[in-house]
Amino acid sequence: MDLDIRRIAQQGAASYLKQLEEAELSDGFWNVALPNALETTSTVSPYFQTFLAAQVKTESRGFLSRHISVKDMQEHSGDIHHVVPKDYLQKNGYPDRSDYNQVGNFALTETSINIAISNRPPEDYMAEVAEQIRTHVLALGEIIEYDDLSRNLRENALPLTLGQVTALPIGNSWPDAESSWPLRSVTTTSCCEKARPLPAVLALVRLELNDLPQ
Repeated sequence: MDLDIRRIAQQGAASYLKQLEEAELSDGFWNVALPNALETTSTVSPYFQTFLAAQVKTESRGFLSRHISVKDMQEHSGDIHHVVPKDYLQKNGYPDRSDYNQVGNFALTETSINIAISNRPPEDYMAEVAEQIRTHVLALGEIIEYDDLSRNLRENALPLTLGQVTALPIGNSWPDAESSWPLRSVTTTSCCEKARPLPAVLALVRLELNDLPQ
């Protein structure tokens, strides 16, 4: 830290930060080092915490929330929700904690939404959200417009194809979940030559530098 402070004093913060970015945040970091670092079940992982910090910075809302932000839930109360529920994965061929508790399967969610989803798979609860949008009769959260749902998924780095996710047996292919978001890019990955229990839900999120807290 002393070295950083000295160089900031000598070069200025902006110049030194740019130097660090060029040295440390190469394509190798985004495509190899960060994906490997996200192979974790720890919610206190600095990489997962950085993602949450970026959500706070960009005023992102909780998963399937219409108004409640990640910042609100960090300051008051919110649940870490399994996007593909733990019980569902355990019953469909993914009993290992290292599968269902991957940080890529977590999203900060209002307690009421988490309870309403329970152990249902995305294809089930996202169909309920779609019906809610069609009828404007609230059943799961308060989102009633497709554009708003798309924005919410983007804010949580989740694919538009989330409703197609099921616990397929190892070796089967997933729906094409590649999406290009204005805020951050999402790319799918594999590990240990084993099919994921999720497609882009276990995607690795490249946080653009201007998303990070100043």
